[in-house]
Amino acid sequence: MSVYSPDQISELEQASYAVQGKYENLLLAYYSKKYRTANGYEHALHGFGRRLRVMTRCIENTFRVLPPSQTAKPDDNQRLDATINIQSFVQNAYGCCENLAWIWVHERDIKMPSGDPVSHGAVGFRKTNRVVWRSLPTDFREYLQTLDKWFENLKGFRDGLAHRVPLYIPPSLVDPANTGKYKELERQTRIAEFTQNHEKLRRVEEELAQIEFFRPVMTHSVTEESPLIRFHDQLLTDFNTVEEIATKFHKIL
Repeated sequence: MSVYSPDQISELEQASYAVQGKYENLLLAYYSKKYRTANGYEHALHGFGRRLRVMTRCIENTFRVLPPSQTAKPDDNQRLDATINIQSFVQNAYGCCENLAWIWVHERDIKMPSGDPVSHGAVGFRKTNRVVWRSLPTDFREYLQTLDKWFENLKGFRDGLAHRVPLYIPPSLVDPANTGKYKELERQTRIAEFTQNHEKLRRVEEELAQIEFFRPVMTHSVTEESPLIRFHDQLLTDFNTVEEIATKFHKIL
């Protein structure tokens, strides 16, 4: 049974089709602008523009490989291909925001209080990026503050991916009520594999199939008790948020 209703599946698919047009509109806006500095130009076209293109393709690939309508357990290749695209998307969504902040730094010649160039770790659109933050227009800062939770979640995804446990799509899930039975069947599977008892292995796998089910979710670490996130929704939400930030930012340039 799908986690999405037929109407939700239709809405997700339509939203995924709209991504290409949004990408092209943003690209035109940033490509047609005249930049004061070579670094600002590079971060706009070769930073933000490239990343946005990758994000667009990642959504297209993920929806093709594992469509929101799929309820059958995917094979390992399907999951791996979707995972690769999701991981790439997250890294580039995070990078898009930093590219936009770098455009501001170069185009407005933002410096540290000492007069030194702004360091890499100090560039961003969050309050913790104090020097850049204070240089932004008040209304844009107020808008960014409404996205605090979104920035926090995106950073969490990106940091886990880069430094701890990467995002992945679980091959299957089990109702908590069946956890004990699942662990026992898993134990029997290992024994059957070790003893090469193929008949026993077949029967155990059939029992496992009765209690396992697939959901289009992604997560980080099991030990960190990371939440299960529906990746179709999340990819579209993140893309649309980056688009909104970039559209508002383009106006203040």
